[in-house]
Amino acid sequence: MDRQVKNKHYNQRKKVEPTFYRYLIFVFIITMIAGFCVLGFLYTWLENYEKSSAEGSMNIYFDNIQAGNYEEIYEESKNVFYQLNDYETYTNYLTNKYADMDLDKAGYIKLGYSNEEFSYYDVVIDGDYISTLQLKQAEDESRYYVRTMINDYSFSVEYFNEPTEVYINDVLINDDFLAAKDIESTLTEGTNYPEPPMVNRYFFDNVINTPVVTTNDPNSIVVSDIGGTSFYVGNKPNNENLTIFEELIYNAATTYCKYITKDAMYYQIRNLLLPNTTFAEALSTFENTWFTDHDSISFENVEIFDVMEFEGGFIGSIKFDYVVEAHDVSQTYSSTYQLTFKNQNDRYLVSNLKIGNQ
Repeated sequence: MDRQVKNKHYNQRKKVEPTFYRYLIFVFIITMIAGFCVLGFLYTWLENYEKSSAEGSMNIYFDNIQAGNYEEIYEESKNVFYQLNDYETYTNYLTNKYADMDLDKAGYIKLGYSNEEFSYYDVVIDGDYISTLQLKQAEDESRYYVRTMINDYSFSVEYFNEPTEVYINDVLINDDFLAAKDIESTLTEGTNYPEPPMVNRYFFDNVINTPVVTTNDPNSIVVSDIGGTSFYVGNKPNNENLTIFEELIYNAATTYCKYITKDAMYYQIRNLLLPNTTFAEALSTFENTWFTDHDSISFENVEIFDVMEFEGGFIGSIKFDYVVEAHDVSQTYSSTYQLTFKNQNDRYLVSNLKIGNQ
């Protein structure tokens, strides 16, 4: 009897156990699937959160730098602000900028001039400043776009007129670049130029090399400031005025050279100068007695270029070889000048002269 009962219980257990274990396996599989779903959701959520945070976006940016994903980096930079560099130049800059750096150790310090549109962060590794990043949040706030600030150079374009279109490295200038309206041009600042020309100034930076600034307006010309980082956009002189301006430029530049070498008297250069300007004051006290005595002088390889007219004045540049001879010795001085003229009482007088590098 007892044996029959035991056998019955054993047979019942044999029926129950497979069902129970199948149930356990089913629960385990469901639990695993649910766990993977939760983990997947958390991973996606964390990934999206990282992208949507400033620090996370900067980490992703440096991950792309280390992985060499420069096409993605270049395209992303266009979403922060205008990209004024070509792909190859920009890539080479970033490659050299972050070479041999452990970007996984990068820390970020938010800068005080950040605003609602742009955020700025200094990048620090082991306490050393590395670079500055500029961030702009996407319109849907899903992420931040990141680019490295190029702090080496900044430039301005000043409109003496309003040409149809002006381009910086083939990128059209628009009001996003506008920095100031109706202000004195840098061309005359600090020169005591009376009634100076007023311009609209456009500012741009993040340019790796000196930019190419052009206009498609046939009546306008773009002139680079010979001693600074400004570009001037003004009227191209007609043929008649160009001939007059070129003669004035040549006469003023050669007289200036001859005064320096004691081949012209002070009154000769003074008669060409706009009174009371900084340049006129400087020449009035210039000491030219140091120059060695010589037999003859000559001007060779003369080229006049970048002549631009504006209301009440004009600017132009000249380069030449100034040859000074003494006995059987000849010395050549290669010179480049940019001169500014002001029309006063129907005469164009020199208000400033800048000396360029050879």
